[in-house]
Amino acid sequence: MESELRDDLDFTPLERGGSDANTREAFKAVMRLAESADDFIIRSYNRELDKWWKTAKIALDEIDIPKRIPRAPGKAEPPCPFCKNHTLRVKILENEIFCINPACPGDGQGKKPKAYMDYSDVVGGWVVRWSDGIIMGEAA
Repeated sequence: MESELRDDLDFTPLERGGSDANTREAFKAVMRLAESADDFIIRSYNRELDKWWKTAKIALDEIDIPKRIPRAPGKAEPPCPFCKNHTLRVKILENEIFCINPACPGDGQGKKPKAYMDYSDVVGGWVVRWSDGIIMGEAA
């Protein structure tokens, strides 16, 4: 980013190594150069840095990305009980299950379906408990 900004602003090229110290200095230089750069370029760099930040957070298990619901081998993926599509996803770290179908009617009152894994003494295992109290059944 620093090299591109220096080139766009007609400054002499400057090569840096990839050490932590050089990276910090490059980011400081990018901040200084950004004041004179085109807004479009800065917005694109902002998006790029945001992607790096999110990727690092995912790698460090600080944020969770939605994944398909785990299931036993040979078992079908459970459908959403509201829209009947196979669009349920889970954020494991947050213990949250939800439908990603934008057309899902949810509970019929504008609320998107949301569920949590919960242990049931009645079933003797883990179940999916929807926010309205409905239990979907034994979890895989």
